[in-house]
Amino acid sequence: MRGSEGLRLRPVRHEHLTVLRFETGGLPGHVVRALSKCELPTLEHLEL
Repeated sequence: MRGSEGLRLRPVRHEHLTVLRFETGGLPGHVVRALSKCELPTLEHLEL
């Protein structure tokens, strides 16, 4: 998904996710806050 229109994220836990990338011109604050509450123990690369 590209862009932030209608983008929603809730805090999640994922045991095997290693890369997470957002391609947008700006992330809404509620998405950034939800991302900070996610539990992603194997995440190696986060691109915002």
